[in-house]
Amino acid sequence: MDTDDALYEYARADHTPQRTGNWIYDHWHGALNLAPAYWINVFLVGFVLNVMAAAFENSNDTGSLQTTATISLAIWGTAIALSIWGIVGVWRSANHHVARGGNKGWATLAQIVCILGALSLVGNLLSGREMYAETTKLAAGYDSLGDGATFALEGNSIAVSGMLTVGSAVRFEEFLASAPQANRLELLSGGGRIQEAADIAEIVSRRGMDTHVTTECSSACVTIFLAGRNRMIGPDAALGFHSPTYPGLTPQEEADMERLERERMGELGLSQAFIDRTMNTLPESMWYPGYKELFRENVVNGIDAADMAVIQAAGAREADAETPTKLDGNTTLFKVSADGTTVIYDYQLVDVPFGINVDVLERDVSLGVCGNEEMAFLIRYGGSYRYRYFQPGETSAEADFTIDRCRQTTSAW
Repeated sequence: MDTDDALYEYARADHTPQRTGNWIYDHWHGALNLAPAYWINVFLVGFVLNVMAAAFENSNDTGSLQTTATISLAIWGTAIALSIWGIVGVWRSANHHVARGGNKGWATLAQIVCILGALSLVGNLLSGREMYAETTKLAAGYDSLGDGATFALEGNSIAVSGMLTVGSAVRFEEFLASAPQANRLELLSGGGRIQEAADIAEIVSRRGMDTHVTTECSSACVTIFLAGRNRMIGPDAALGFHSPTYPGLTPQEEADMERLERERMGELGLSQAFIDRTMNTLPESMWYPGYKELFRENVVNGIDAADMAVIQAAGAREADAETPTKLDGNTTLFKVSADGTTVIYDYQLVDVPFGINVDVLERDVSLGVCGNEEMAFLIRYGGSYRYRYFQPGETSAEADFTIDRCRQTTSAW
């Protein structure tokens, strides 16, 4: 045996780790050959883990937000542990590759890959530290958004107030179980966690509940609102939209989050222009579409009777402030009032010796009302307009009719 062979045998006998039969232990100590250490324990294991993580991320049924956070932490922890195990094992195996009769170039290349992998791992840990910290809190049942939404039963309605934090969906479902008569949600929320909102929205949709907003429902709250069968807002209500976010996401993760939100909004029937406007609104900003746009997009599909009464009363007060108004030589509008969802116009007639042709008058008034975009719009959603015409000195109207539907097409449709 020459000197080189003797040194090689010495290295194998005294310094090269020997297999024990425990794959995990042997890899960690560099006892595996370089090829299986890299191709199986790093490449193949990493590939399988990425496939599993992607399947979990794209799953529509991952449980509650707290469960999702817990599983995410488990996946990340496993990935980090396997990455460290893989890198260390390959590095140590490369150290002994030549002693096992392997090529030094492959050993060097493997260790370069280990260095790059270690740098990538450290970089990911640093860039994702906010996300890891936030997810850890959610997994523990703590939410940095503060106290969660509260629920209160008001007749057949459930008032939902506050932020949608971790556990809100579970608490809502429990509350709903104690109020089986509830068929409507009154929403007052600035938003919160998208998954919590989506879980509540699924319950609302399944129950066929109505949703209503009097003041504001923004961000994730809109997800719940859109799940309502009848979706109504008050005259002073605001619905706020913006792009989604989560602490510590990489640009690619933000793009994936936006893609999923675009798909969800598209499934709700919103137009591409509306979705684009929402996604172009930064998370720290808010876009409040106007009434017409909300109805046009079918975000809102109705007006509550109480809200309609408020709208009609306000319109009546504004019009009455201008009375008396002389329309022509024979007709004066002397009073405008409201009765529930109906606005009442009272006219005084003079010099009508042969009386009124009520059918012709009603037809002409109907054409005028239904040709008015705002009035036709309110009629469509439950409003109406009553017209009364009085002769001088008479207390009973000579003509009295109500316009509560529009048959012809107008721009309001």
